[in-house]
Amino acid sequence: MIQRKFLLTLFALLGFAQLVGAKSVNTKAINIAAGETRDFYVYVLPAKDGIVSFQIDLKMPAGLTLNTDQCKLTSNVEDAEQDLYVGLLSTNTYRLVSTSFNLTPLPLKDVAVLRLSVTADETFKGGTVNLYDMVYSTSASAKGSWAKDSFTVTTVDKIEGDVDFDGFVNVTDAMAIIEVLTNSDALTYSTMDINGDGEINVVDAMAVVDMILD
Repeated sequence: MIQRKFLLTLFALLGFAQLVGAKSVNTKAINIAAGETRDFYVYVLPAKDGIVSFQIDLKMPAGLTLNTDQCKLTSNVEDAEQDLYVGLLSTNTYRLVSTSFNLTPLPLKDVAVLRLSVTADETFKGGTVNLYDMVYSTSASAKGSWAKDSFTVTTVDKIEGDVDFDGFVNVTDAMAIIEVLTNSDALTYSTMDINGDGEINVVDAMAVVDMILD
């Protein structure tokens, strides 16, 4: 009986710890080569049902630019008519706003909601992206906010065929290109155009495979 109570208490504490430690909005640290462009995901865990509108501000480090025309919502946002609006607040600071006018809520689970695009100029040496002033509203007109967050962006050497900037040319690079061709939410990188013809296609994937075999 004592053992059973101990286990129940332990599970309860673990659940509480996971709840306290969970972030509502987060990304993963990313790598990028100077002069290149890449996408990344922003994950949102609503933690409150019925969220239909949100705002997120991003402060970018010097040398890293948010490509506002390439940023969009992922298919995890179920309202097909919902759009993402991105504006420049001040130097290196952007505001992202999105509202479902059909009052379709965000999914109540931790999923990639935003796909954003950044470009590092030739002088970029790495830095931190800060996310703040993150607020939301629900279909019932309730308002709330998410805690501040940040993630690091590290510069790496550019290697031909290393599509995902992990420092190696391997099968994951070829698969990343194939995923772009089959999944509209897939992350894209400027390094994917291996043959320089201005398009990302199966020829680029085959070029990476040739590099691996050689």
